[in-house]
Amino acid sequence: MLTHRQKMSVAMVLTVVSAFVLAPACKKSPTSPNGGGGGGVDFPNRVVATVTVGNYPYSVVVLPSGDFVYVTNMNSWNVTVIRTLVDTVVATVSVGFGPRGIAALPNGDYVYVANQGSDDIYVMRTSDNTVVDTVSVGSNPFHITALPNGDYVYVTHRLSGNVSVIRTSDNTVIADVPVANEALGIAALPNSNYVYVVSSTDLSVYVIRTSDNTVVDTIAVGNGPYGVAALPNGNYVYVTNQFDDNVSVIRASDNTVVDTIQVGEWPLGIAVLPDGNYIYVANQLDDNVSVIRASDNTEVATISVGDDPQGVAVLPNGNAVYVTNSIGNTVSVIGF
Repeated sequence: MLTHRQKMSVAMVLTVVSAFVLAPACKKSPTSPNGGGGGGVDFPNRVVATVTVGNYPYSVVVLPSGDFVYVTNMNSWNVTVIRTLVDTVVATVSVGFGPRGIAALPNGDYVYVANQGSDDIYVMRTSDNTVVDTVSVGSNPFHITALPNGDYVYVTHRLSGNVSVIRTSDNTVIADVPVANEALGIAALPNSNYVYVVSSTDLSVYVIRTSDNTVVDTIAVGNGPYGVAALPNGNYVYVTNQFDDNVSVIRASDNTVVDTIQVGEWPLGIAVLPDGNYIYVANQLDDNVSVIRASDNTEVATISVGDDPQGVAVLPNGNAVYVTNSIGNTVSVIGF
């Protein structure tokens, strides 16, 4: 188990270092170290299972059916497949060098894996967990998201400062959209009209209009922005700011930051329950997950997980949240 100081050193190596700035005013309610698991809690609030996966698990995605979870293991160059019914590993699939981001198509037929070290995307057929295609993209593909309509996949590039657009019908790159260096987290609005891309270099979020793959807005957020997620109704977008230990809330109608929420130390991955009522944030250096109530943007619980949490994904029915613990080589399952 690494000490707090050692973990900070690891995080500083793995993540771009940016100048520190003062955080905006924020709010935080008293929280329980275990999420207050008990009667009356209407969100997953305690760890109910821990699954051992590969070396340095990073990103996680749940198939739309909710039957399986896919986890990228960055240092073992593979993807772990977990059956959610019993939270058991059922397959391990070799992929490219240094897999980072992962996304599933809305129909659940294919999963796309961004291999940071080999500069490509592996396309995996979920019916038999076979890699069926490889798409060459730019340098350092990092995070990835599929449009809700399933037509395109968008990939951020950490070093080259652009976003690749892959047409899923033939897995062809049809556009590269310039943003800024350290393009990290990415999320699409539910209507598929816009994609939000986080750039840690210039402390901003870029908004790409998907109809013509043009950047139409740039939003200043906090220091070291990393992860991003949209509410299911598309009204708000949440961005983790790792160096400020907070989350920026963007109103999507006019791309204005309307709130800032203090969370744990070094927040990275973020995901929203399907009903839009709660947001889960992985706090890497605190080894816990913050739960934010969307109605008033208040942190209502913290849940202790494994060592070095980073990726977060939720079941479609909202009954469980999956969190990758990168140094612990495990996935924590948060349930009721």
